Amino acid sequence: MNLLNPNIPKAVKKPKPVIEKIKFTEEQKGNIKRILEGKQRADAKVTQRTFNTSRGYKIARIRKITGGFCCICDICDRFNTHLLKYRTQGFVIVKRYCSEHVPTP
Repeated sequence: MNLLNPNIPKAVKKPKPVIEKIKFTEEQKGNIKRILEGKQRADAKVTQRTFNTSRGYKIARIRKITGGFCCICDICDRFNTHLLKYRTQGFVIVKRYCSEHVPTP
């Protein structure tokens, strides 16, 4: 307990995480492949506007499908493949990692 302010809780030791591999559906895999190749999604309506193939657009579309990037954002720009879930004090902390940076328990 903090002597200056008794309302501040003690630091809690982070529990051992549960590691889950993200299972992408075949549709998600196909959409990611099409985005990387610069093709429009199969389920997209055909319109007269130009399909945007910029790198920023591709990253945004893939991030929407995968949920984000690896938590090691300073050195890694890969998309996540694993979730680490820490259950503590009634809530769950979720971190996302690529297959290269997923920590071993």
